[in-house]
Amino acid sequence: MDFLNEVRAADKELPFILASCHDKDDYEQEAMRRGATLCMDKMKGLLLQDKLVEYAYRQLSGEPDSTFHKLLFVHAEDTSAGVLRAAMLQKGLDLILVSSIGEAERRIFEDEEIDLILCDLELPDGTEMELFHTLRRVAGMFQMKNPPVRLLPFFILTENNDLATEYEYRHEGVNDYITAPVNIPELARRVLFFVE
Repeated sequence: MDFLNEVRAADKELPFILASCHDKDDYEQEAMRRGATLCMDKMKGLLLQDKLVEYAYRQLSGEPDSTFHKLLFVHAEDTSAGVLRAAMLQKGLDLILVSSIGEAERRIFEDEEIDLILCDLELPDGTEMELFHTLRRVAGMFQMKNPPVRLLPFFILTENNDLATEYEYRHEGVNDYITAPVNIPELARRVLFFVE
């Protein structure tokens, strides 16, 4: 709190994220009164890491403090996921990268700010449709409302441009089917259609 006071005396605008293992009820109200930008649970390491990336991008790019839309990108292990994330950040879309169904499920139930799921076809621990159906089944069982998991738009990203395959997935309830190579402006436009 003393350091926060010193920072705010020198700079009123610098984002200040307070991360702690302690219960936020013990300090959050006081920290926000003193000018903290955000208080986060240090135990949610990946969530904290993603929030730091978002704030760093805003500071370096001079982007206004608009709300970023957060997309969960469940991808097969490769290097293109980081490239896609960097390109989408420029469109105000923050891709949270996970590489398995298990990680995806944990993040969806941990992070209430996720607006949409973008998923590769083949994953190390199953298929995209296993994740799709699991999320809707669990959401229906527990009637989750924050976020409404069963209503989260679900996009498939694939190199398979077969129309019959696309029809099959759309018939199952998938919201969109994006084929590689990805056209970033078009992907951003389609995402924003669902999240705004």
